[in-house]
Amino acid sequence: MGGGGAFGYALAIVVLTPGYQLFQSANNTTALAEMPKERCGTVSGLLNLSRNIGLIAGASGMGWYLFSAAARASSPALSHRPSPPQCV
Repeated sequence: MGGGGAFGYALAIVVLTPGYQLFQSANNTTALAEMPKERCGTVSGLLNLSRNIGLIAGASGMGWYLFSAAARASSPALSHRPSPPQCV
């Protein structure tokens, strides 16, 4: 894994956040422009729901990945499965 610490994290946030904001507003505007006015609330809610599900799934997946990587690094016994018992 790459280094960078807190500076790398802050730099990534500074670079990625404006791009995300610009994409999200343009994407929502385009999606809602094609909808009839009586459906805009429903479509906006579905866009928000799908974005939140993606954020939750991504955060959960990264948590699982980082935890499993830390467990493998701290305990060699966790990095491989034990062999099954042999019959005598």
